[in-house]
Amino acid sequence: MIYDFALNFDSINKDQADCKRRLESGREITKARKGTPGILLVNRLITREALFYLYRKPIVFSHGLYRDRLTDTVCPHILRKVTSIMIDDAGSEHDCMVTLVEPYTLLAGELARALKGSRALQELTLSFRSKVLLRHLKQCWASSSCYYFKALLRFLTRIGNIRGLKKVTFEGAVSRWSNLFRFIMESAFFRLPRSVRQRIYGYALDWNDINRKAVSPLSNTSERQMVHSGSSLRLSQSFKITTPTILLLNRQIAKEALATLHKKPLVLNYHHADFEYYCGLISPPTLQTVRSVVLKLSVQEFSTWRELDAYLGPIWQQQNNLNEVHFKIDWRGADSHLRKEDVTQLLMGGFERFRSMAQVTFED
Repeated sequence: MIYDFALNFDSINKDQADCKRRLESGREITKARKGTPGILLVNRLITREALFYLYRKPIVFSHGLYRDRLTDTVCPHILRKVTSIMIDDAGSEHDCMVTLVEPYTLLAGELARALKGSRALQELTLSFRSKVLLRHLKQCWASSSCYYFKALLRFLTRIGNIRGLKKVTFEGAVSRWSNLFRFIMESAFFRLPRSVRQRIYGYALDWNDINRKAVSPLSNTSERQMVHSGSSLRLSQSFKITTPTILLLNRQIAKEALATLHKKPLVLNYHHADFEYYCGLISPPTLQTVRSVVLKLSVQEFSTWRELDAYLGPIWQQQNNLNEVHFKIDWRGADSHLRKEDVTQLLMGGFERFRSMAQVTFED
């Protein structure tokens, strides 16, 4: 509640109203005064909490734009973080139609430019309810050739460059074009059924892409240089860790895609010559988000389990979301004196320190 009273975007409309009055009286528009609200300067915790609420407040533009740049009035960083914007003509409701044209067209272009590439904005409302404008559009004999009709279309064309929104609302004079521009501006992806989107996420995201990348170093030697270290082959080059593109589109897609991804088990198939290279394909923070793990181990290379445990143990001991660990053990070529009970005890010992796991299972 304190943050709601201390932070708002009212100064934006006050600034534009002042600019409008200066223009109408023939005075020069002064440089915008910029400052940081005092509550954001207290400490980091208060700043973080306050910005959380601020970004969820809608920015309302009721006068269009009377400055050359929108960023002269609104901080670009904040503009790209807010989740809701409303453009209406409440500040120009009783003005002549001329005042409804250029300021809003300029605002539309500046908004589209400032928000290019931003994925935070989810809702946009366009409301033009001026009785003067509505009456003219209804009675004008020129119809689609009308200057103001074209001006509104020009405004919508510019604002239509803002894409990937969750919800766009058209009210008043612009409602006649709502179907066309809503289809352009709202993400068509979210009109798909949730089940279809989940299938797409399933194809686009898979932990086990690392197993396809971590092929045996003995193949593709022309692509990766091999060097000898003692008795083992090691790779002098590894793949760069990247974030799947689908997680960078917007917050809602990322949230839904991660929920689908976390239902899949991560399969660690240790049959590769360079363990450090293999584990380098998935970052420790990503490993800490995994819910289910399948570990494929060969008894012939059982000493590698200690190396595996030494790498994964500290990562998951620090933080983990593990619910299940499943071992698949290849017993082919095992020494006759090696007992399964000893192997099971050794493997279980490495996971006793993790308290969050629901179960550990084994498969021969």
